[in-house]
Amino acid sequence: MPVKKLMVVLLVIISGTVLYKCVDLPDPMGGSAELNGESISGDIKTCLYEFATREYTRTVGLDEDCPSSIEFEF
Repeated sequence: MPVKKLMVVLLVIISGTVLYKCVDLPDPMGGSAELNGESISGDIKTCLYEFATREYTRTVGLDEDCPSSIEFEF
């Protein structure tokens, strides 16, 4: 899935000189959350992810590794 990005241009005027910097921001409709931990309950492993102070989970089997990141959409 391609990741959409918004482009923001920041302008700073110092002594009559215009400086600019392009910054990529995450798509407000989705993103990629990074693995933050895991918990085990019975025969289920829950992978814990975090992105922009929000938490997401994915359940996998005990014999599976948690993906290092997951893609999501709001």
